[in-house]
Amino acid sequence: MVPFTKAIKNFYVKYFDFNGRATRAEYWWVRLYLFISLVVLISLFPSIILTCAFILINIVPSISLQVRRFHDVGKPGSTLFLIIAGSAFCAIFTSAGFPVATLGSLGNLLISIYQFILNCTHGQKRDNEYGYNPYGNTHHHPTNTNYESVENVEL
Repeated sequence: MVPFTKAIKNFYVKYFDFNGRATRAEYWWVRLYLFISLVVLISLFPSIILTCAFILINIVPSISLQVRRFHDVGKPGSTLFLIIAGSAFCAIFTSAGFPVATLGSLGNLLISIYQFILNCTHGQKRDNEYGYNPYGNTHHHPTNTNYESVENVEL
């Protein structure tokens, strides 16, 4: 399991890294850190400017972490785009008024439940197309198999 401090370090070191995988522990430790940080920030400095700055600083690494989390369960990063697009589509209906608003709200609820389930799902316990197995029960093998064997190389 990834310890809290390593998860936070990875969160910022992999700021723009949309490749690879993130374990459940890494994902949920960062979510806890962001929640506590936001609560403390709002409590100590009730400033909309500081709060917005904190959110803006952390939005890109949050997106990259979510993409890596989806990779861990074998889903492509485009799953996040589909979730955002689906939520936006449902939000349009939510603002339309009853009964259409009810369908929009239900759609957003179902999308949120799906994302939550993916974030709680065990990662694949093997290397997958997105990276090596971070759970340590197989040996690390390079996932790139586009190389020639030594026998086929002309000297």
